[in-house]
Amino acid sequence: MRRILLAASSAAFAVLAMLAPVGNASVATSSASKSVTLRVIQYNITGASAPGNVANSLPNNGSLKALQYLKYQMGQFPSTISGATYPDAVLLEETCAQQYKALKREFTPNATKTYVVFAEMVRNHRLCPGTKKAPKDHRLGLVLLSRWPLSNVTNTPLGYTDKKTYTTPDKYTNFRLLCGDMAIPGISKRVRACVTHLRKGSSPTYDQYKPQVDTIAKVLNPKITAGQPVIVGGDLNNLPGYRTLDPLYHLDRVGGLAGPGKMYEGDQLDTRYFDEATTPCTVDACRSGEKTTNALDSKTGLYRDYYKYDYLFYSGYTTTNGGFTDFSALALPFNHTPTSSNPYPSLSDHKLYRSQAVLHS
Repeated sequence: MRRILLAASSAAFAVLAMLAPVGNASVATSSASKSVTLRVIQYNITGASAPGNVANSLPNNGSLKALQYLKYQMGQFPSTISGATYPDAVLLEETCAQQYKALKREFTPNATKTYVVFAEMVRNHRLCPGTKKAPKDHRLGLVLLSRWPLSNVTNTPLGYTDKKTYTTPDKYTNFRLLCGDMAIPGISKRVRACVTHLRKGSSPTYDQYKPQVDTIAKVLNPKITAGQPVIVGGDLNNLPGYRTLDPLYHLDRVGGLAGPGKMYEGDQLDTRYFDEATTPCTVDACRSGEKTTNALDSKTGLYRDYYKYDYLFYSGYTTTNGGFTDFSALALPFNHTPTSSNPYPSLSDHKLYRSQAVLHS
């Protein structure tokens, strides 16, 4: 896990100055009463449409086997809070109802509280199998899984229903933003965690799907302004430098702080990927990041990485409200050939993207 320690050096202070609004010179000397490191996983498991692990002829197709890799990696990245055995939040896209129900059964430690929620995006996906109790439940959608009890769960439509892929209404893709407040031990404020999946078809100059991102910002910005910590992640089907994502990024497309958004992405401080950005960057931060999609190249017969489509955004820090600092992120290599140390294959064309940040409250 790559970490950026913001208070460790004078160079780090330059980054810190970027993360805090002008005039807030130091997080380390702020009046924040408590801080904790939160860990989050973002993963499009492509439960209904991925080719699976081609190298081992293992299909996904809504199989519960697709969850083995996810659950194993959850155990490798537990919350830093004592007693936790998996991350504070797990955000999933393209999850079949059968997979969601299995996760809900396993990761609901207290039956009287809510920990795992689902938002339908496709009513009847032909590759999502039903269950014994609900053989006709072919839904595909988003999952928000929290280590801590959830409240105030909302399911916001983002518009631009995809009517091109299918011909009947029950097979349309309805894009959503699924959110819930996490009650984290020792933290006075509830953390708003959200997952989404945006439509394909973007371009670097202008894209007709930007209203989806506008809606996300419209929903979350008032909460950030009011001082609530916010995390939002998902498969955004856009590159970091595309103007589609402007409403989320506080960074502008050249790495400055002129962006209209109120959030910071987990991988924006990793200089190793600055040269992959679609626009120039400053020395401290960049709208870039590690590629998170992978597929078999038909010309070479080899797997290769393609785009950064997966994101984890955190609301920024102020001395008045606290917030997140010390962002870091890692897209795990694909596991096409299981080993004793990594026994389960990945059955998705997306990498599992994990991130952590320090929350000051």
